[in-house]
Amino acid sequence: MELLNEHYLGQGRQKVVYRHPCDPNLCIKIPKAKPRLLKSLKREIKYLKRHQQKLQFLSNYLGEIETNLGKGYLFSLICDHDGAVSKPLESIYSELDGLGEKVASMYQSLLKNKSAVSELEPCNILVKRWENGDYELYIIDGFGNSDFIKVCDFSRIFLKNKLTRKFRGLCELLDLPQSFLD
Repeated sequence: MELLNEHYLGQGRQKVVYRHPCDPNLCIKIPKAKPRLLKSLKREIKYLKRHQQKLQFLSNYLGEIETNLGKGYLFSLICDHDGAVSKPLESIYSELDGLGEKVASMYQSLLKNKSAVSELEPCNILVKRWENGDYELYIIDGFGNSDFIKVCDFSRIFLKNKLTRKFRGLCELLDLPQSFLD
């Protein structure tokens, strides 16, 4: 698969993301050339495989693909009703009504399904807009348990503490109520 500059969507600290040249509903994440970053991506994929069927707000992992830039990882591309790539929460959160309820619902769903997040940041959450003005939040990065000793995978108490800490930080960044964390 040949990826060109015209397919480039963006990049974070660990990965560069391209739109799939043949399927507009997919993106390809290429890890930056550091071995520890590949380890992080593999860990995230492991958790996605385990949880993506239960959690509707995850970008689905669909497999590996060879590209001219190295091994790539296929994910569903989150797009708005008009086909535009959805925007990150960090850039539009002040425009959104009901954001506190959506974030609280995500927290409850992660807790119910015993799912951890490693980096719950506004840049790792996309806002998919529907034609009727409603929207959904999607986690596109930072999913899974990055702890060295993965106690959260086996203890609901530790998982709840971790999720509460992560969501408290997100709510503080976005100036959202935190009453759902009590």
